Amino acid sequence: MNYLALVNLLLWKITKVNWDWKEYLKLAEVLSGSSNDEAKLRTAVSRTYYAVFNIALNFARNENYYPPKNDVHLALIDYFRNRKFTPKFIANYLETLRGWRNNVDYDSKVENLQDNVRSSFFKAKALIKELDKLAEKSKK
Repeated sequence: MNYLALVNLLLWKITKVNWDWKEYLKLAEVLSGSSNDEAKLRTAVSRTYYAVFNIALNFARNENYYPPKNDVHLALIDYFRNRKFTPKFIANYLETLRGWRNNVDYDSKVENLQDNVRSSFFKAKALIKELDKLAEKSKK
């Protein structure tokens, strides 16, 4: 392990917070509810992505992978795309969710917003379930 990776590992372990990123997913579900409020729906998609992104990032860090800070999102997707014995849908779903998050956070017009909200929840829950299974296998 190089010096920078070691420093990142130590900093992460020292500052590790026990925040449950699934709380963002719960918030997203509350925000979306039966609402047609575009701001709430956009926020729901964004929070859903960040819930999954941070759960995946913590998983990677637990495996001593610390993506470069200049492009942590793409690096994390590539990590799962190239990780052995990992279902390919993990990287694909992360990439899709990131695209939808970018769309709702930066674009003035968003097509199929309610569909993206529903699909975001489906993909997020599938990702979390798979990452939990992989984490359990890693403990054994």
